[in-house]
This record gives sequence, C-alpha cells and structure tokens, in this order.
Amino acid sequence: MGRRGKYSGKSKRGKKTQFHKGDNRFIVMLDISRVEYFQYDAKEVMQASNVEPKVWEPMLSSIIAKASRNSINEALDYIDQKVEEEVLPEKVAAELDRLLRKYRRNR
Repeated sequence: MGRRGKYSGKSKRGKKTQFHKGDNRFIVMLDISRVEYFQYDAKEVMQASNVEPKVWEPMLSSIIAKASRNSINEALDYIDQKVEEEVLPEKVAAELDRLLRKYRRNR
C-alpha cells in the first residue's frame, strides 16, 4: 500500500491529480505553532538594534500579522518598505528575513 496524499500526486479516491506547470499549490506563511519563538527571536534582534521600542513593537506586530495571515512575501515587502523609509536598518531587515524563512510553513 503506497502513501497517498498531497505529495504522491493521487487524491484520496485514487484519481490522478492534475499538476500544471507553474501551479503554486502552497502559500509560504509563518508557522502558527511557532509564533512565540519567532516573536522572542525578533524581539532580541530589535532590542539589539538602535530602533526605538515605540517604533519596533507595532512594526513587529504588523510583520507577524502579515506573515501568518497573508504570506511571508507580503511581510518581506513590508520590511523592505520600512527600510526604504529609513525606519529600519538593513542589517535588522536581513535578520528578520532570515527568521521569517526559519519559522515558515507551506499552507
């Protein structure tokens, strides 16, 4: 008996599913079960930088909301926007990018 499911190319009823070129089956999002770990690591990064707490606390909440509800790409766009506005240093943005990719999940 083979493994059936989303990775084998067969549905539960045994019919072959259609895989089209360029078909994105998953959206990369923040893993909800590890949000607290991401938040702790991101707070450490923000506290180590010279960004004011009044600025980074709501920014971090927005990043978590965008990454967990929409996609990590939307959260990365938001981070890039804050770098362009010179609210967030590039070094901190790169570290947040690394953390988002570490705590991601395909949904």
